[in-house]
Amino acid sequence: MVRNAVLFVLALCLSTVLFSCAEKEEGKMKGGDSDTARFTKKVEVFGLHIYATNTTGDDKLLHAANILAEYIDNDEDGIPDNPKIMKALLEGKGAIVMRKTEGERTTGPRPRGQGLYDEETIPNARARGRFDGSLEEILHMVSDVGWAGAYPEVFGRVPGTEISNALDRARGGRFMEVPEHYPEDAWFTYDDTTCDYDCQNSEYIYWFLTSILGAQDYPGRLEQIQREWRLNTRKKVQEGDPAAYALFTDPNYKFPTVLPDGKYKAKTFTIQKGAAADGKVKFTVLNPGHYHAALVQKSMYEKVAPIVHVYAPAGPEVQEYLKRIQSFNTRPENPTNWQEKVYTGDDYLEKMLAERSGNVVVISGNNQKKTEYIKSAVDAGLNVFCDKPMCIDGEGFKLLEQAFATAETNGVLLYDIMTERFNILCILQKMLVLNKDVFGELEKGSVDEPAVVKENVHHFFKYVSGIPIKRPTWYFDTAQQGEGLVDVTTHLIDLVMWTCLAEKPIDYQKDIVMKKAKRWPTMLTRQQYEKVTRAPDFPDFLKGKLNNEGVLPYYANGEMIYTMKGVHVRLAVTWNFQAPQGSGDTHHSLFRGSKANVIIRQGKEQNYRPELYVEPAPGASAEELAASLKKALAGLQSKYPGLVLKRQANCWQMLIPDEHRIGHEAHFRKVTEKYLQYLAGEELPEWEVPNMIAKYYITTRALQLAQQ
Repeated sequence: MVRNAVLFVLALCLSTVLFSCAEKEEGKMKGGDSDTARFTKKVEVFGLHIYATNTTGDDKLLHAANILAEYIDNDEDGIPDNPKIMKALLEGKGAIVMRKTEGERTTGPRPRGQGLYDEETIPNARARGRFDGSLEEILHMVSDVGWAGAYPEVFGRVPGTEISNALDRARGGRFMEVPEHYPEDAWFTYDDTTCDYDCQNSEYIYWFLTSILGAQDYPGRLEQIQREWRLNTRKKVQEGDPAAYALFTDPNYKFPTVLPDGKYKAKTFTIQKGAAADGKVKFTVLNPGHYHAALVQKSMYEKVAPIVHVYAPAGPEVQEYLKRIQSFNTRPENPTNWQEKVYTGDDYLEKMLAERSGNVVVISGNNQKKTEYIKSAVDAGLNVFCDKPMCIDGEGFKLLEQAFATAETNGVLLYDIMTERFNILCILQKMLVLNKDVFGELEKGSVDEPAVVKENVHHFFKYVSGIPIKRPTWYFDTAQQGEGLVDVTTHLIDLVMWTCLAEKPIDYQKDIVMKKAKRWPTMLTRQQYEKVTRAPDFPDFLKGKLNNEGVLPYYANGEMIYTMKGVHVRLAVTWNFQAPQGSGDTHHSLFRGSKANVIIRQGKEQNYRPELYVEPAPGASAEELAASLKKALAGLQSKYPGLVLKRQANCWQMLIPDEHRIGHEAHFRKVTEKYLQYLAGEELPEWEVPNMIAKYYITTRALQLAQQ
């Protein structure tokens, strides 16, 4: 048992050496044929991965996947032939790494694994009189990680194992280094001096098994290989080394008995591209000036690497962000384990673009610089996950349009963080609005009586994760933060589209008409400013905006009325300094239908807790609505158990169990998981980008109209 354990450890160590060597091989610079190749593609086979550069042909990648599957599941029933070998492959993290050629230069992260080149991967090779190199390289990985890991005392690549004894017989002796001359009776005479004993062992397994399977038995092949291997047919290996032949045909090990041909029948493999191909999404956090940057990391994600690179100017904002991450890492329940690698300096943006430490840039901070950050990141071929708003004025909107066009060209995903789509009240409101039996058709409304009304009340001072919020000093400068019309309204506009249109695209140039917009300030005293920023006084960039009483008029409030495909929409946002005791941010949302109005209310009557109501539309039958609601409730309960309808004087209230009411901070996990799904599929739904563009056209156009 001790001997077996030692051999197992040695086998795993040698497997690690193999993969380290493969990684080094990937890093060689031999004057290759591409300076821009990156590992952007991946195929998964029984939990193992084949990574490939963008220059590797999809047909070659899929062929390699089929070869790997056939080595593991040779009878092609969809189940690995030997569970012990499969377990060892997974535990040893077996992988294949494909480039176009040996000399191809690559940029970005290089996965670890056995190397295989596009140019040596040859589907239908026998018919073309050639040898398919994938049969060799993939078998190396399967044998080195799988067989050696599962049966170290038999297939461990160290002296004394059964396979090593067979190697010694084939070479005419035990040579720890390649000899100058092999004995004349040797049939395996591999003379590459860089291939040490464990490497020779791996090569021997390849030659012996593929000869049994017939891979080396075709016209002209012996002449090509006899300088290295002489027993190129099943009959020759059986007669030349019957002991090794018995080992390779032992049914207990369930070796392949049929040569893989790249036509695996049990499954059709698909290629994952983009961030998903790297195995892990890697976050880069850029200048995290808003606490939302930290909330993205309040949870860990299976597909996201724990190491996060942060680039920011030195100062209190990045320190506040790091303090929040530390609080998540050290909390008693479900602590996170983020590892923050921080660079601070005035050249933080240039440093991030040069180092490219991650493949997703998380942006949440100073809105004045945000659109520039977005454009720079997508220009560099980086995905962007951005807090709202993406832009705060007309010039920013033009740049944002360009950024979306560049993102499409570069094949990266630019997406904003719309957390309110995961609010259970908003979800149920949408489901009822889209239910024609309950809601009917959406009314068109008018300027005086819009069909859709959304009103929000927010507060500058509040608690986040139990900690009093600390806002940046620039937060109250509309040149840096933006006015209220271009900030929180992004959520409201998004919910209107998301609720009404059932995921249909908007063309802002045809479908949006701005009717009215206005703005007004919240008056902020020095004491209030100090309480929420911890700064003892207004900074110089704000002092010129103070009134005669030394109070700051902050244009955080606004109202707009516009039409969307002819439907009149009214949005209003109000910011107060601090919520009254027992209350908080509030949301009022009304959708008028031909049969019913669906409303979210969150006022004193609801104890400042949002609640959902359905009332008959003017002239509609309450009895018919009751019957439709009862039917709709049954469908809703299947997805959200515990929902109950409560009849009131002139409407019905949807009673929602607390387990469905996750808070605003928990919504960040939901929206991040959704974005990760999009990354895995390497595309956004076709309606998302045009609707994001339309959203920011509405906010910036409303601001222009209100400022006139």
